[in-house]
Amino acid sequence: MASRGSASRCSQGHDGEGAPDKWKLSVPLASSTLHTTAADLARFGTHLASEIRSHGPYSVLATPAVTVAATEDLELSWGLGLGIVTDGPRRYVYHGGNNVIFIADFIYGVEENLGYVLLTNSASGQQIVDTLENRVFGRDFRR
Repeated sequence: MASRGSASRCSQGHDGEGAPDKWKLSVPLASSTLHTTAADLARFGTHLASEIRSHGPYSVLATPAVTVAATEDLELSWGLGLGIVTDGPRRYVYHGGNNVIFIADFIYGVEENLGYVLLTNSASGQQIVDTLENRVFGRDFRR
């Protein structure tokens, strides 16, 4: 029986034309070997947002450390490992990764208690991220 993290249970990537990509990792790398399910990542994001909302131990992760961009109504910052969007009184925390073929993305509205997780195995995945963010929150935060 295959172990939970074995290659036989992992998705194969696909290029922009939908052809299977043969790129494989043989060594674990922090930047590109997240092995999880969308459900588990959603549980993590929900718990994280709850901790932030209740000023729990992880709430420090939603404290901006470096401002990346600011407009009249939005501020994008980085905290301790998380991206933070401040939209007036509302905060959103996010994190993602992209190695062209595989994309992992989550964003949670701390005060709204609303978010999404997206894991793709396609070079076309970034288009889905942009569309989904607008659909869920009614605007693009990270463009």
